[in-house]
Amino acid sequence: MNLNRARAHDQYLLGRHFLERGSADGYGRAVQSLERAVALDPAYAPACAALAAPSFWAADQNPTSYDPKKYMPAAQSAAEKVVALAPDFARGYALKYDPFLRKVRGDSRYAALLRKMNLPVN
Repeated sequence: MNLNRARAHDQYLLGRHFLERGSADGYGRAVQSLERAVALDPAYAPACAALAAPSFWAADQNPTSYDPKKYMPAAQSAAEKVVALAPDFARGYALKYDPFLRKVRGDSRYAALLRKMNLPVN
């Protein structure tokens, strides 16, 4: 494990800790830690994956500090990046098709999939 990956992993763990707090402050701190992790090692898929949820929730819970126009799409982008980085990492696909993230993006492909499965779109 190289030094940047080790530092990224430390930030990843810290971000996960903050995310588990389940508060607006925790989501914001999680975003900060996970953004540092991704900056240290952009190819570290777990950090990219972990960044999606707090980006969404920070924008939802604290829109004055975390602009939804920036952080909501960033959540979806993080999910898509994970799939590209690590196609065998199941969490990336779970995030990519997460109903909250898809609803934010307004993805018509997701709505079409739900209709095919006879599930409610909203």
